[in-house]
Amino acid sequence: MKTKLMSALMTLLFLGVAWAGKGKLDGKTFKVTITEPSKSTFADTLTFKAGTFDSSECQKYGFKATSYSGDATSFTASAKSEKEGTTEWSGTIKGDTIEGKMVWAKTGQPATTYSFAGTVQK
Repeated sequence: MKTKLMSALMTLLFLGVAWAGKGKLDGKTFKVTITEPSKSTFADTLTFKAGTFDSSECQKYGFKATSYSGDATSFTASAKSEKEGTTEWSGTIKGDTIEGKMVWAKTGQPATTYSFAGTVQK
């Protein structure tokens, strides 16, 4: 009886761990244009994979992939860099398009809000 109970508990634990690493947007990659407050723009790639969100451009500043929350139509994520502060992301997805904002906060400086929009990479 103990063996069956332990086996059942281990199965539930395994399924819980496997489920925890998945998000509704996993497997999607978006090519976006980010617009700075000055209206200057730059290209970025936003990737959702294994329950994490990643910005290719923010990697250059020490930001790492981070967990995200949301569903198939919206998300939020918060990433940190040891030297460059934090970025708070929020966005909405409609079909193959994405749009939203990113707020970059650095110690001793006012936060800067950027907008982004793009399409899914196929």
